[in-house]
Amino acid sequence: DGKKSALSTWIYTIIRNLCFDLLRKQKGKELHIHSDDIWPSEYYPPDMVDHYSPEQDMLKEQVVKFLDILPKNQRDVLQA
Repeated sequence: DGKKSALSTWIYTIIRNLCFDLLRKQKGKELHIHSDDIWPSEYYPPDMVDHYSPEQDMLKEQVVKFLDILPKNQRDVLQA
């Protein structure tokens, strides 16, 4: 069915929302990160483009970084 999103799109959306939740929790603390630093505005999930760009590697590093912040049980679900 063409209307269903790929698993990578679904995971990307969950991770993005979790990262924004973490950033909101940090509000008022010393950590200052702009959303463009984490999620480049040119980013498209892999199933929406025919090729990968260097930005994909940067995004992957950020996702891994924020996965490491999650509690183990949540991280295990996303990495399964």
